[in-house]
Amino acid sequence: MNKIVLKDYLFLSNEEHKDLLKIRNKDYIRDVSLDTGVIELINHISFVKGLKNSDKKFFAIIFEDKIIGGVNIFNIKEDIKWGIFFLEEANIMIKSFVPIYFLEYIFKTFQKEEIFLDVKKENINTISYDKNLGFKIFKEDDKIISMKMSNLEFENAKEKPFLKRVMKQFKKFDFEIISYDGVEV
Repeated sequence: MNKIVLKDYLFLSNEEHKDLLKIRNKDYIRDVSLDTGVIELINHISFVKGLKNSDKKFFAIIFEDKIIGGVNIFNIKEDIKWGIFFLEEANIMIKSFVPIYFLEYIFKTFQKEEIFLDVKKENINTISYDKNLGFKIFKEDDKIISMKMSNLEFENAKEKPFLKRVMKQFKKFDFEIISYDGVEV
């Protein structure tokens, strides 16, 4: 069975942090990120240390013992937002599975009625995929589109042909979340 692991940044080794930053700092990821700057290792490590006492969770996405991206949530106590990035060459099915699995994790773990996201207007592929997941645009300006999705909208989206095809393959994978739960958020 294929296994996908979401490993909390707080548990990553130094080598894993370096591998993660190599991906996060790639031009094609920075170009579509809200924060477009290159992140230095020392700043990244400082940021990660601050995650212990925050309302944010960041996970490395690991497949076949290799980091292939990252996924995160913000504002756990309020209107929870999420984000994700992948290596360009990561398996397309993995890129489809992880968002579904992570969104289910958010709805079940944090008992939220809605999940939110912000995406750059020019990030057309992400906007299209998020709409397939059930997200709807509720606000936009000249640079950013804000979207939201209810748990019901997400469940309904899984019945549509695109996600039905993905869900058939979904069962062929095991998922594990290695999370730091030391602080009540």
